[in-house]
Amino acid sequence: EPLPRFGKGLYSGLRVRKVPQGMQIDGGVQAKNDYDVIAEFPSGFKPANDAYVTTFDGKGTAFIGIKSATSTGAPGITFFRGTNEKRIVAVSTIVPLD
Repeated sequence: EPLPRFGKGLYSGLRVRKVPQGMQIDGGVQAKNDYDVIAEFPSGFKPANDAYVTTFDGKGTAFIGIKSATSTGAPGITFFRGTNEKRIVAVSTIVPLD
């Protein structure tokens, strides 16, 4: 079954869905700069706690934060650190929902 796609940027292939353990987040989204908000979650998808995840950005290790409130005020994902150029960040994780 296709999952709804959310995210921002030139590539918005991030998918989220509810599973018994919480929220499954999977796919990829483009990050341009450190601390960019790279995705906002739809209504009803608020993480129970902030989670910091080690991931990959095509050139090596990257770090993202799955946050109950990003700098935009909405729950979503913030890109924290990676290589110094535009990159696709791969995400595959499950986090508890609030």
